[in-house]
Amino acid sequence: MKHVFRWIIAGLILLVVVLVGNTWRFQPEEVKIPSDKLPEISAADSLKMVERFSRALQFPTISRDDARRDTAAFRAFLTFLSTRFPGVFSTLHVQSVNRWSLILHWPGAEASQKPLLFLAHYDVVPVDSATLGAWRQPPFSGAIADGFIWGRGAIDDKAGTMITLEALEYLIGRGFRPQRSIYVAIGHDEEIGGLEGARHMARLFQEQGLEFELVLDEGGTILKDGIAGINRPVAMVGIAEKGYVTLCLTARGTPGHSSMPPRHTAIGRLAAAIQRLENHPLPAAITGPTRAFFDAVGRHMPFLPRLIIANRWLFSPLLIRQLEKQPATNALVRTTSAVTVIHGGVKSNILPAKATALVNFRIRPGESVEQVIEHVRKVIDDPSIHIDIYGKLAINPSPVSPIDGEAFRRVSHSIRRIFPGTLVAPYTVLGATDSRYYYSVSRAVYRFLPLQFRNDDLPRIHGINERISTRNLINGVRFIIDLIQQFN
Repeated sequence: MKHVFRWIIAGLILLVVVLVGNTWRFQPEEVKIPSDKLPEISAADSLKMVERFSRALQFPTISRDDARRDTAAFRAFLTFLSTRFPGVFSTLHVQSVNRWSLILHWPGAEASQKPLLFLAHYDVVPVDSATLGAWRQPPFSGAIADGFIWGRGAIDDKAGTMITLEALEYLIGRGFRPQRSIYVAIGHDEEIGGLEGARHMARLFQEQGLEFELVLDEGGTILKDGIAGINRPVAMVGIAEKGYVTLCLTARGTPGHSSMPPRHTAIGRLAAAIQRLENHPLPAAITGPTRAFFDAVGRHMPFLPRLIIANRWLFSPLLIRQLEKQPATNALVRTTSAVTVIHGGVKSNILPAKATALVNFRIRPGESVEQVIEHVRKVIDDPSIHIDIYGKLAINPSPVSPIDGEAFRRVSHSIRRIFPGTLVAPYTVLGATDSRYYYSVSRAVYRFLPLQFRNDDLPRIHGINERISTRNLINGVRFIIDLIQQFN
């Protein structure tokens, strides 16, 4: 018995040594940042950039299908770009795609070098008329007040469009000539899927045989509040994005008078199916981009969380249980499902002939639309419930872009140069962006909008009082300038 006890003690000591040793080695990595001169923008130029951005927000380029699109607003916005950025539109080759999207091409001196591609879109989501009274400034005013520029699209994504064009105009005005070619693809329908804009432009690039050194889109940003346990800003750089599918569940019944009902009506069977789905989610796991995220941020955490993250071989179940408690972190580790729409019944005393529910899934890298459908079929376990894909979008998760290559390294360098003290963390973008279409022309596709926000700013995206600070705008321009100069 004593020998057994000694072995247990020895095993525990060895375990502690392994845990502490792994934690000790799990330290922040030393990063060498280029010391080249940082781009500076004068007060006069900054003022002009702010004024142009304000004007850009005044065009109600609301994303709708072709039949309902306000073509006058889209046409006026494109005219505004061509007149306010004379250097860009006289120096770069300009191609219109499906009337409203644009490809801009600045040929480089070295044709052998892979080009850069910057993505953006200028369409915006509608503003709910019921919320107009809650806006501190009218949503299409582009008001400059309290150090901010206000309006729908200020973050998503006229910021991306404008900072890219401002950076190019700045460089052209100073006689810069790129060694490698630079492309800009500006979409007009990202908010409704990008089918006519980004998808078509990506196909054109593929037909031309182009392969890009870097593709940069929106999708991540800098959280000024940082993350729990880290008292510094964190730049969230998307290296992948979740897939997307909405499934329509349909239960049928025999209509009739409710005085003689069957044991289970169509609505009852549908409700049972929904309950089973919510009680049996797809499995959680810390893999791929989420593993890379924890590798990046965990090194900067206090000892106890650092110990847990450094020893995921032992503590993964504990870590996952903690992450599952909050919707935002739960979404990082699993394919999520949300019942978003339900229909059934016409009158209180009539049995329903049909009941339907829409369930939206955001699919984590490593799983697929087919696996989601199979999971739903298995969990519901009711052949009378029909399962169909709803709508046009059924998208598998994107491939995962590398974090050990030159493109990611230079994006990280520009982040640290323009936003000193910022920690760079790769992660999975939970929503859908235009960048998913561009993996046919590059492996190095990253989602990062170089702006800083506090956590309480994030609901402004697609919400009320969308805005960015004037300083934020100028730093975004400086980032694009610096990144282009790094690659040249």
